[in-house]
Amino acid sequence: MQRVAAAVLAAFLLVAVLDDGRRASAEQPRAGQKARAQAEVKLAPPLKHWVFDLPPDRQARLVSVRVWVQDERGQPAPNALVMGYCEPWDYMSQVQSDAGGQALIRGPVGDWTFIFHYIHARYGQAVNRDYLHALHGSQGNLEKLVLSCPHLETAHDMVCAAYSCLATDNLAWLFRWSGFPVADPTITKAMKWFKEQGVRLPGEKE
Repeated sequence: MQRVAAAVLAAFLLVAVLDDGRRASAEQPRAGQKARAQAEVKLAPPLKHWVFDLPPDRQARLVSVRVWVQDERGQPAPNALVMGYCEPWDYMSQVQSDAGGQALIRGPVGDWTFIFHYIHARYGQAVNRDYLHALHGSQGNLEKLVLSCPHLETAHDMVCAAYSCLATDNLAWLFRWSGFPVADPTITKAMKWFKEQGVRLPGEKE
């Protein structure tokens, strides 16, 4: 999202150099220039990376790391902030070392933001955009179906079902990885029910 927002901002604040050497103010852009600038903004596609070919449990183990923190004298350093950068998910994880100077980076447990980062990387930026359009912009009928689905009881189930529908993939395991109790059968039933009810996603005509 940050890259797209930056690109849109740059497009509207751009000071273009015209053929005759004059500069056009960004406050009064020509209609054609504005349309072309908007058309050039593209959403990031799915990231091709070998890690996504691994089973979910293998992916989770890649970010389960124990580290030992020492001070300049070689003594355990308690309460030290340890930060780890997880690629390709573009995700930062941070923990504090215990009294013995040990810190366990267990990945994104309890962190909603990791889910957004992962979906962005694996399924492309369009999924997050469509989620906002569907659930916050009321485009299509996915919002209505999510709220009325008899198989969804919790907010975690609802968010997961919506994202799974948009990504055309059961993402219950991803939510469990992040520490949220979502069951595979629940999302499978919800996705089937959405289809039976004639789900319309953002951009799809009635």
